[in-house]
Amino acid sequence: MTHAFLAAMERILWLYAQPYNPKRPVVCFDERPCFLIGDAVEPIAMQTGQIRKEHYAYEKNGSCALLAAIEPLTAKRVAEIYPQRTGKEFTHFCQRLSRQAYPEADKILPGSR
Repeated sequence: MTHAFLAAMERILWLYAQPYNPKRPVVCFDERPCFLIGDAVEPIAMQTGQIRKEHYAYEKNGSCALLAAIEPLTAKRVAEIYPQRTGKEFTHFCQRLSRQAYPEADKILPGSR
């Protein structure tokens, strides 16, 4: 661990230890690419007394991006799915989050990501 990492970790821990303030909520962001897959071959029929077997072949039906915001002190969660993840989608997600989930907030503080 570097000094910079420890300093950043201490800042995050300090932020999480602060009392809840609805005017300055602490919100963590995360994202996950998701691959939409389907079976490319028919599953193997189960046999009595045997374990279930599956093929590892699949067909790709596209992909999407899951963007999520989690407020650790209240467990509030907001998620949206987009066909792709670019700066445009991330900006749209943050703008919608501030308008709909935190309309009374003066500032949304970023937690860990």
